[in-house]
Amino acid sequence: MTVLVENVGSTGRFQIREGGDGVIYCSCPAWRFSKDDPKMCKHLRAYLEGRQVDLGTTTLEATIEEVLKELTGRS
Repeated sequence: MTVLVENVGSTGRFQIREGGDGVIYCSCPAWRFSKDDPKMCKHLRAYLEGRQVDLGTTTLEATIEEVLKELTGRS
């Protein structure tokens, strides 16, 4: 298996992996217990949509604001 993403989210550490069979898996409990076909979770959905994967307690908007502050020299 190839690890595509490794992160710590609100439910703990998770990995998004691509198996030798070409299927993409997530190690989080939501994916494991998913009844969707194919299995799905918020991390995998975000990855497949090309969005930032779960940042844990930090929201993407807060991260963007911090980057903009650094770029413009504001504190």
